[in-house]
Amino acid sequence: YRRRVHGVCVCVCVLSLVHPGNPVMVYFGYAVFAAVSFAVLLCMDLLECFLHALRLHWVEFQNKFFKADGYRFQPFDFKAVLGRSTLEA
Repeated sequence: YRRRVHGVCVCVCVLSLVHPGNPVMVYFGYAVFAAVSFAVLLCMDLLECFLHALRLHWVEFQNKFFKADGYRFQPFDFKAVLGRSTLEA
């Protein structure tokens, strides 16, 4: 469904921007298409850089307050759980 909708949107945009019979409109239509594509890619790249910097700031900020005063991690073990359940029964 998405491919069909995307294809229809692309066809509508291309046919409205680029008139196949007019070479001048083809040139300007392609220029508009390239500019919009470049702008979208640039915005996505800037957003990626911003989010990465924000994540690094968050991680470095949280390290200042980490005390490690909890309890030691013990991974889940089926043998230990089954052993306790047979001893309790």
